[in-house]
Formats: sequence, structure tokens, C-alpha cells
Amino acid sequence: MTKGVTTLFFILGFAIALMLYAGIDIYVFDHYEKTWGKGTYFQVSLWLIAASAIVAALGFGVGAAAFKIHLRKTLSFIVGVVFAAAVFVVSLSTKFLSASTGSQQVILIVFLLLGSFALAGMLGVFFRRHNAE
Repeated sequence: MTKGVTTLFFILGFAIALMLYAGIDIYVFDHYEKTWGKGTYFQVSLWLIAASAIVAALGFGVGAAAFKIHLRKTLSFIVGVVFAAAVFVVSLSTKFLSASTGSQQVILIVFLLLGSFALAGMLGVFFRRHNAE
């Protein structure tokens, strides 16, 4: 499988999981901006998820090319889902760490870009070491 397909399935898992997490957070746990309403807040969340998927695709794609990783489709999808959970946890924790919305956004963008690149690097090292044995 090519690095592009690996990145595509990573991003599919990432985006689908974030949409599911956001939907559960908004509609089940009632975490939304009350003046916007649930529907509008979910739509804004979908746009932010699309933007974050682009940033994560950039980081993971560059990392996949640099570290020459080739994963099965299901494994790439699962890695994307797990990374989405990590992004969701980091986004919730930035609310407690920083009062400034601007600094929260910077932390998330840096985590998305560097985290997805580092994740590709870790997968490359793991599978290279695993296949060598």
C-alpha cells in the first residue's frame, strides 16, 4: 500500500472519530455555546474538524513519506481514531490550562501538526524494528 493510501485512511479515521466525539459531546453531554444552539455549534465544529483534518493530513503525510511507512487500511484507520481521541483530550485539557482562546488554538495546531508527524515517525520505527525481527 502506498503512503498516500495510508494517509487517506488515517485521515478518514481521524475525521470520522472527531465527528462522532463532537456529536456525543454536544448532544449527549450538552457542551455547546448556548447562544448558538446545538445545531449551529455542531456545524461550526464540523468546519473546525475539516480544518484540523487538513493540518493532521499534512503532518502525517510528511511523516509517512519521511519515515516510509506502509500500513494496512484498517490499521491506518484505527491509528486515526486513536489520534482523534488524543486530540479531543488535548482540546478539553487546554480549556483548563489556558484562559486565552488564542493560546488554546496555537497549542492545538502545534499538537496536530507535530503530533501527527511524530506519530508517523513512531509507527515507522516500530514497524521497521518489528519487521526486522
